[in-house]
Amino acid sequence: MRVSDTAGSARIGVLDDTGVMIYPDSYEVTAVTRDPAGNLLTKTISDGSTTWVQTVTRDASGNFSTVSRWVRQ
Repeated sequence: MRVSDTAGSARIGVLDDTGVMIYPDSYEVTAVTRDPAGNLLTKTISDGSTTWVQTVTRDASGNFSTVSRWVRQ
C-alpha cells in the first residue's frame, strides 16, 4: 500500500505478521545476519518502540527461496 506522509513523500506500507500496517523503509535497520557466503539471512528493523524481523530462506545451493513477512518481536 502506498501512502503519503505529511511532507508529501510516498511511503510503501506492508502488513506485518499481526496484520498491522508498517513502513519498513522508514525504520532503522538494527541488525542483519548472513551465512558464510555473505548472503542475507535475517534483517531486523525498529521504529524505536517495536522491533520486527524478516527471514530469507535459501535452498541447499544458497539460492533465494522465500522471504517471510515482517515478524513483530
